Amino acid sequence: MSLDATLFVGWQDQKTRRWCVVARLLRRTAGDGTHEYVFEYVRGAEAAQSKGFQPFVAFPNLTESVRSRTLLPFFSNRVMPSRRPDYPNYLDELGLQPPAEELAVLARSGGRRTTERAEIEVFAPPTLRDDGTYETHFFIRGMRHVHAKEEDVAQLRENERLLCMLDVQNPHNPEAVILRTSQQLVLGYVPNYLCNDVANLLTSGCLVHATIAKVNQPNVPIQHRVLCRMVLAPPPGYRFLSRPEFQPLDRSVSRAA
Repeated sequence: MSLDATLFVGWQDQKTRRWCVVARLLRRTAGDGTHEYVFEYVRGAEAAQSKGFQPFVAFPNLTESVRSRTLLPFFSNRVMPSRRPDYPNYLDELGLQPPAEELAVLARSGGRRTTERAEIEVFAPPTLRDDGTYETHFFIRGMRHVHAKEEDVAQLRENERLLCMLDVQNPHNPEAVILRTSQQLVLGYVPNYLCNDVANLLTSGCLVHATIAKVNQPNVPIQHRVLCRMVLAPPPGYRFLSRPEFQPLDRSVSRAA
């Protein structure tokens, strides 16, 4: 089997509002096209425990990996069913075209659920393109905190260039990266999980090219208001989301779901 997809799971500390990566989902594909999904906790989960993180009910053992031939309910329940009449509009909101894979929908939407007490987010690393650069899409974060005015957001256009600025004095994340337009309009932030990599590339003089991929209507929740497309050109051998907290914990048990 070959590894063809990786998703990570982030958890937010409700006191400090800082995000921690706690788990990952791997999908491996066999020659006959069948899939195997593997869930496992990563090293960030151990550090998150001191901040109040507890293993998910579906996966109570930190050192246990879980294998399944189908997408585990913890993840599939975070994807809107395609049979719903509003599903096409939902895909359009995410900037995706039907048919869209479950993992693609999950990564783009973040998989957040309003019924959960803790903030959980699912995300994917940037993907390699044919020209050797990497690409990722994400919704701009923190728009309500920078008080972006609706009339300004309504003027944004697809493919409009966005500029990235380091926000080293940010009290919550010294690696925070601000996104603004060429007219000095601050829109919000790059997601926390990407900040370290984007900050590294910016300070190294590598290409970080951000544009607006989609602007949704005002009735769409603010967290899905503006979709950003980012193209990155790291040096040879660079690996995204490879810090120690993203690495898997040592395994003592493996079970099939």
